[in-house]
Amino acid sequence: MAATFFGVVVSLAIPALAMAADKAPSWPKGIYSSVSTHPETGDMLGMEVRFFKRDGEPVVEAVICEGWCNASSIVPVQRTERGFSFRVTERFQSGDGPHSLVTYVELIPQGRGLWAWTALRQGKQSAEWNDAIWLRHVDEPYGLSIVHSQDAPSQP
Repeated sequence: MAATFFGVVVSLAIPALAMAADKAPSWPKGIYSSVSTHPETGDMLGMEVRFFKRDGEPVVEAVICEGWCNASSIVPVQRTERGFSFRVTERFQSGDGPHSLVTYVELIPQGRGLWAWTALRQGKQSAEWNDAIWLRHVDEPYGLSIVHSQDAPSQP
């Protein structure tokens, strides 16, 4: 009887483990950030993302700070096998004409944060993935607050 009981437990547990392994991660909520100020130069460095829904669809507002937090982009976010992904396209003008720089972002949830891998692609060059950075869950924006403070009209 004990062998049968054990067999029932095992036969029920194996499918449950398989289902847990196949379960997609839940959508992140709130703000995740690695933005900090360099202690010697004062440069703003890192990435910050805010998850929310627009017209019922999941989106992120993302800012990538390289020296300063200049502008954010609101873009669709997709679920992937291991987490989530999105891309940000920056368009700019240089001496030889218009250009675009695409940053691909892959986010993998872990605990109260996200591992973020980025890859840059300019023109027809292939994208190369950079080392992962840790985005911790935060209550208040830092990089995004800098971007939004620049959006406000200046006071006379």
